[in-house]
Amino acid sequence: MTAPTLRATDAKEFLELLRGFAAASGRTRGTLLRHAKEYAKDLHASMPRSTFYWLLSERNTALPRNHAQVAAICKACKLSDEEVADMLTTWRTLAQGEHLGRDGAGVAR
Repeated sequence: MTAPTLRATDAKEFLELLRGFAAASGRTRGTLLRHAKEYAKDLHASMPRSTFYWLLSERNTALPRNHAQVAAICKACKLSDEEVADMLTTWRTLAQGEHLGRDGAGVAR
C-alpha cells in the first residue's frame, strides 16, 4: 500500500491517517483487530479490543499511548516496514509535542 503522505502535524491528522489506512486495507475491523493483536504480541505488548476500536473511532482525538499500538495497527493495515517506521517517527514527534504541552489533545488511554 502506498500512502500519499505519512506526515501529520497534529493528533487529528495522525488519526485520520490511521483511519484511512484501515479503510484502504480492504480488511474488516474485526480482521484488522485480529492481525493487530498478533503484531502487538510480537512486540511484547497487548492490543485490547476496546483500545483498538477507540483508536480508530471518529470520536477519538488523542494519539495512541505507545509505539506498539501504532506499529500493530499500521502492520495490520498492510503498511510496509518503511511506512510503519515513518508513522512511528511522526507519532514520536507528535507525542513529544503533546508531552511538552504544545497540543491540548492528549494521548489516548
